[in-house]
Amino acid sequence: MMKKIYQLLIVLFFLTLSSNISAQKADHQNKDTLYVLDTDTIFNVDTLKVRKDPNSITLSKIQYDSLLNQLKNNETSKRTNIDEKKETHLTFFTESSISYGDYQHLCVQSDIEYKSNYILFSLGMNFNPSNPIIGGFGLGRRIIISPHIILSPDIISLWYYPLQSKYKIQNNNHLRLNVEYKFNKHWGIKLSPSIYFGWRNSVESNTAYNGIIHIISPYKPFYATETSSNSTFDIGFGFSIGIFYLE
Repeated sequence: MMKKIYQLLIVLFFLTLSSNISAQKADHQNKDTLYVLDTDTIFNVDTLKVRKDPNSITLSKIQYDSLLNQLKNNETSKRTNIDEKKETHLTFFTESSISYGDYQHLCVQSDIEYKSNYILFSLGMNFNPSNPIIGGFGLGRRIIISPHIILSPDIISLWYYPLQSKYKIQNNNHLRLNVEYKFNKHWGIKLSPSIYFGWRNSVESNTAYNGIIHIISPYKPFYATETSSNSTFDIGFGFSIGIFYLE
């Protein structure tokens, strides 16, 4: 009787040992097996099993889609942050324009921009008999209203250099509300109504004063007063229209 029990225990021992060896071989084979699934296959199965030593991870299709969307959102967020950082950099010639107006018959402008604020540089001339050359600079801010409409209020100081010696150098300071309409990504049209104020120096008489006004704009100021015996302060309006190129 005892002999049979010993034989049975020996048989059970070898069976257990054989079972463990088989299980270890199967697990080893599973660890060395790589499953390559293309995108179409992934979306056509209910679950995705990813073998990772020593554990396995099972993702449902919903979980996989959620993970994929999160990765896409992270990538979009990174690109947005990069674009925002670019906007904070100092940018030369963000916008350039050419325009025609009552106080500058031909004007070329460009700017240096930082965080939607810009310094504007201007060069132009008038086509009247005195042919003054006009140069100046200003400060402004670009405000995006919609994908097609931009407001860019600014203040610009302009100096008029007449080519005739009988006139003196004069200065106007314009408060402008530039309304820009974009036709596409870069090109558009700009309307620039403005209110100006200026000091007229070396004004010897009303005739001389009217002549100085004429070389700047055909429209007389709606307010003018003498500040001294030969100086006048005046306020008027101006308007120009032009085309612009925006980076």
